[in-house]
Amino acid sequence: MSIITVTGATGNIGSRIVRQLREQGHAVRAVVPPGENTSLTPDEGLDVVTADFDAAAAVATAAEGASAYFLMTPPDTRQVAWQRSQVDAARTAGVDRVVKLSAYDTGATSPWTLGRWHHDGEVALRESGVAHAILRPQYFQQNLLLDTAALREGRLTTFIPPGRTVGAVDAEDIAATAVALLTSTPLDGQVVVPTGPTAITTQDVADAVASLLGIEVAIDYSDPDRTWREFRATGWPDWWIADLLDITQNASPEVNDHVNQLTGHPARSITDAARDALGVTTAA
Repeated sequence: MSIITVTGATGNIGSRIVRQLREQGHAVRAVVPPGENTSLTPDEGLDVVTADFDAAAAVATAAEGASAYFLMTPPDTRQVAWQRSQVDAARTAGVDRVVKLSAYDTGATSPWTLGRWHHDGEVALRESGVAHAILRPQYFQQNLLLDTAALREGRLTTFIPPGRTVGAVDAEDIAATAVALLTSTPLDGQVVVPTGPTAITTQDVADAVASLLGIEVAIDYSDPDRTWREFRATGWPDWWIADLLDITQNASPEVNDHVNQLTGHPARSITDAARDALGVTTAA
């Protein structure tokens, strides 16, 4: 049986890809960083390997014998080198297809540091000759639902300005799109931009949570000054804070049908994502 390698296998997207691939009966090699605590347990169809992206031998092992490879690198100043080492390993191993998780506003002149780094990885893939696709998802719906304790207390903290619309996408749909590209869709270097079904505001998110919990939910907007102050105090690097602010202050309202085209099902709504995050089955 061919195996599909998934890097970032314990992350927001990678963990969902692993689960969905397993549900479809695919053999998976889940790649986790050294020291990562994971609930993944190796079995007949799941190989769990530890790989330090700085170690060429470990990266080569992750790609060895794989028919498909999900390429994900965490935000880090070493991201460009990590991406290129994975692309080289996939090409050397003869991997048939690579799907790279990129960022929405990726390009050589992206205003985001991460966008420029992701662009280099996309260039490396194009130059490799390996069949591939690029995922540039919109803002994650889950980013608006991270603090479930605060949500249950009636408070939604957000960095997106009031009234700004964004085509936020459920991480489940990003994973489902990646699974389709990893397993069945012909790859020709296409750029796929998974979005939600409609553009939403933070008020829409608050309303969805309020309906599910039967409480009032107030929006706690963290403006740029507050965000700089609070994140610097926690040790975040300036480039990462600047990216966060650019991503949220200038969030795009783009909505398209890519999820439905590739997965065969409509994109999930913010109510769907909130229901999952809060563990609620019906509206209050």
